[in-house]
Amino acid sequence: MANGLIYRQSNIHLSAVSDEPDMSTVGTLFWSADATTWATYANITAMGNDGGASLHIVPVPSPVTTSSGLNTSETILVTGGRLVTGKLPHMIWPGSDQESATFETFPENAGNSIADNSTHYFQMYARMSITGGWNGESLNVKFWEFWWRHKNDRTQTNTRYPIGGNPDTATTVFELLDGTEVNMDSQQPVGPYPEQLWDGNWHRFTVSIKTHSGTNGANKDGFQRLWIDGTKVIDCSQATVGVIPSGGVKAWCTQSEVDRLTDNDTVSKMMWGRVQTNNPDGSQDTNPWTMEIDNLIWRYA
Repeated sequence: MANGLIYRQSNIHLSAVSDEPDMSTVGTLFWSADATTWATYANITAMGNDGGASLHIVPVPSPVTTSSGLNTSETILVTGGRLVTGKLPHMIWPGSDQESATFETFPENAGNSIADNSTHYFQMYARMSITGGWNGESLNVKFWEFWWRHKNDRTQTNTRYPIGGNPDTATTVFELLDGTEVNMDSQQPVGPYPEQLWDGNWHRFTVSIKTHSGTNGANKDGFQRLWIDGTKVIDCSQATVGVIPSGGVKAWCTQSEVDRLTDNDTVSKMMWGRVQTNNPDGSQDTNPWTMEIDNLIWRYA
């Protein structure tokens, strides 16, 4: 029961609600960064050597994250900015299997000061460009990860091909993967879809996360949600089990997907980009593509 309503397992159709968190007012600001922040670095080498105690982002690999050198074929800083000119983290993928491009927050335990079972709010603007356009293959990449303090694991809003029960309305969809794969991994039932977003324009991504509380997460009060350009595309929560949003091709989530959400934890760090996965034989390679990020915000309540 939630808000006085009983949510059953059968599919219920509800109209979409514009409920994206207002990142200027919700909760308490924990951290923010943008193109002007990264303009203070002379180059990617300087960023990769920044072992300072104040929360910032660094490339992976780098001296401060992996005690190794940079890979500038994967991560660089470029001149630019969504609102003001500065420098932007720029990630590069050739489109083949197991290629990776990654930035992460550092120090890696910075979020540990936020209490367990807090609600976290994250926002970024991202610009993805694909050389030669979409080639009909699914683009499977981890995209945006949120690592837990107590578990040596993460939840992520990744892209993937549609799986069982999600009608193939697009070659690639966003999904929620918290630790292990369950059912359809709360794949998005409504657009915009990745094929509409890898267009060289800035797009706003907003995520809210809370873990289940109680012994072994018995309270089922956790949730994970994703908005793209103001439209909610993922909502894994007890209240949305079996609920089909207006225009949706499936329900938001299943009970099993809600049950598997992490309990009694808090987000420790974020990672962007990460590994692209295709068939190793190259038959599912995508065209080369890039991603830039700007206007990062992390708040909590």
